[in-house]
Amino acid sequence: MPRTPKTPFINRILSKRDKLQAGVVEDLLLEVAEERDLLEVIFDSMVEGVIATDHHGKVIFFNSAAQTLFSLQEEAVLGRDIRELLPQGELRDRIAQAIDSGERVYESELRVEVPVERLLRMNIIPLIARLERFFGTVILVIDITERKKAEDALANRDRLMEATAFSALELLRGADPESSVNKVLARLGQATDADRVY
Repeated sequence: MPRTPKTPFINRILSKRDKLQAGVVEDLLLEVAEERDLLEVIFDSMVEGVIATDHHGKVIFFNSAAQTLFSLQEEAVLGRDIRELLPQGELRDRIAQAIDSGERVYESELRVEVPVERLLRMNIIPLIARLERFFGTVILVIDITERKKAEDALANRDRLMEATAFSALELLRGADPESSVNKVLARLGQATDADRVY
């Protein structure tokens, strides 16, 4: 039993197949299939999770990075509403709002627990066809948890180095050792977020 094409483009080609030369339709369909295969390979090689939905929010593409991020298999999500697949929370709310409004979301960062706590950066792009017709959404998601931890560690190191440099100068220049020690301990306490330094 032949499969029913799902895109208007393929339906238009097939409706005109009587007028086309033999083999032209098959060549066009093979070309479309090759392009689709190439796009799938490209999207599956990306580190960003890529999720595409139709205008109702039903998932039409879910790359391997998205599968890893959300611990969901492509077979389990295709054709289902993305809003039903994600747990309640800010991630689901932002995606639902973008799909419902057709508005773009830029560089949105949020903490989620899918399946473990992560910090995600997300872009949601509405897909607009000719004549301004909204026909779906692309959601790009990347896990920035480790990068954020590294940035925080560098910032902490920089604060501690600055406090150490201040301490060395204060102890070398300070006329009153007791006052200098108190200033040094206060600065080191600030740099290490300590409540109390002795």
